Amino acid sequence: MKRFLSFLLFLTGFGHAMHSQNLVQNYSFESQSTLYNQSISDFWFNPPGWNPQDWGMVGFDPGSPCIICKPNRVDSLYSGFRGCYIGLAKTPYAYEGQSYIGLQLYDTLGYKRTFYPGPCCITAYDSLTEVDTLDFFLRSFASTKLKSTLQKDSEYVVEYAVHVDTYDRFGKYTKDFGIRLSNDTIMYGDYLTQSLSNTFSPAKVIREKDGWVNVKHSIKANGDELFLTIGNFLQDHQSTWLLAPTDSSYCVSYGETPFQYYFDAIYLYKATDTVFHVKLPPDTTLCVGEELELYAMHDDGFKLEDTVKTFLWSTGSTDSSIIVNTPGLYWVKVEYNHRFWDSDTIYIEPQVSPYTSGLPTYKEGCQGDAVELKAYPDINRILLWNTGLVANQITVRDSGYYWLSAISVCDTVIDSVLVNLIDCDTLAPPLPVYIPNAFTPNGDRLNDFWEIANLPEKNEVIVWNRWGQVMFHTKDYQNNWDGTDTKGEKLPLGIYVYKVIYREYPGIQRIQQGWVSVVE
Repeated sequence: MKRFLSFLLFLTGFGHAMHSQNLVQNYSFESQSTLYNQSISDFWFNPPGWNPQDWGMVGFDPGSPCIICKPNRVDSLYSGFRGCYIGLAKTPYAYEGQSYIGLQLYDTLGYKRTFYPGPCCITAYDSLTEVDTLDFFLRSFASTKLKSTLQKDSEYVVEYAVHVDTYDRFGKYTKDFGIRLSNDTIMYGDYLTQSLSNTFSPAKVIREKDGWVNVKHSIKANGDELFLTIGNFLQDHQSTWLLAPTDSSYCVSYGETPFQYYFDAIYLYKATDTVFHVKLPPDTTLCVGEELELYAMHDDGFKLEDTVKTFLWSTGSTDSSIIVNTPGLYWVKVEYNHRFWDSDTIYIEPQVSPYTSGLPTYKEGCQGDAVELKAYPDINRILLWNTGLVANQITVRDSGYYWLSAISVCDTVIDSVLVNLIDCDTLAPPLPVYIPNAFTPNGDRLNDFWEIANLPEKNEVIVWNRWGQVMFHTKDYQNNWDGTDTKGEKLPLGIYVYKVIYREYPGIQRIQQGWVSVVE
């Protein structure tokens, strides 16, 4: 038999949430157009106001701020391709999807740079012999219009992936770049004339050996921001650079014009749009021969578009549900985009032990009196009487059968007791019970047995020695104790303690205690 354990958290069902909450269009640059023999990202553009200095700039002319880069493609500068593979330079696989963009992050007009003109060397800084003035690089930016404006004082998250160009001829690394949010598009020269606020940059320098680095910031919106721009918003003299020649694994030659940094997976979303909750059923019991199917139910709090959803169970399964047939602790982790996750656990107990009620089969009492029926308690079961009471004991005042159902998730045990209430007013008064305090079990046929006078048939007699050891015990005493112990051996003379229990009236029990001497 199989049981299904799951929760329906939302009547609409998972999957009906309003997605498209990443406010960045074409966020991983998969949508492209072709211009000037190169791919251009749809919905992305250069900030206006740029006066190009040289149309020979690779990837940074006004019509193409964002050269699309794809992995495993080698192109030559001399073939006319303005792209990501230049000479010996190789670009990485995309962080997300198949494409990404490259940007130059500082100006080089009129700058003198030292470089090695070739042939290929062990490091980029061996035998430096040439000095040249590079006058063909302008820094580049990539701007896009958001799907909607930001809401004032709302919490947002902005994040992106960044990778340093592995073939940077200048051997410099920086953290002076990031994302700027603005109410209107920035002009190209704004970084030269004013301080650009509301800009979010990484906390550390991004180096070649770091590979793709995910940069993430939490922000509170000023309100009505509608444009997002990627780039370096500081002037060259304000920018900080780290020179690390030992990180460079390629050598360079004149004429090669690499990008400075690559960018991919640009996200901007409300902070609450990635908060969701996973819920497994409450802890339960696994019955013998039974299986449980567990579903990882989760709410629709996650609202980013084009998401990848994965499951991981403590069993190693990656399915949305598992079937278990052994008790134990189980957990599931639900993850979106391989970054956002939540989990829950369930403990499955083994089947409860068999139940014994401890109820008698028959119980008497006098009419008009209350009779108590008491069963053994069990925290793993519901104890339900046929009177409708849920408890381990009840009080009754009528004759008849009373049933107790001990219910667990695996089975139901039923026991019953017959209650007989007698009209005690019609009964003759009971004779007084007399218990002698001495007898002589010496075999002379005179007072050889301990004879209790008028003892009712339903009775119990217990005798102990002075050390508390039971010497004699019966539930049907018939005046037959001859002074021997439970093994039939003759007891030494002396004083012994007794307890005599008997029913005086139906439902009325009497107890008498005292001592008896065994004498010669």
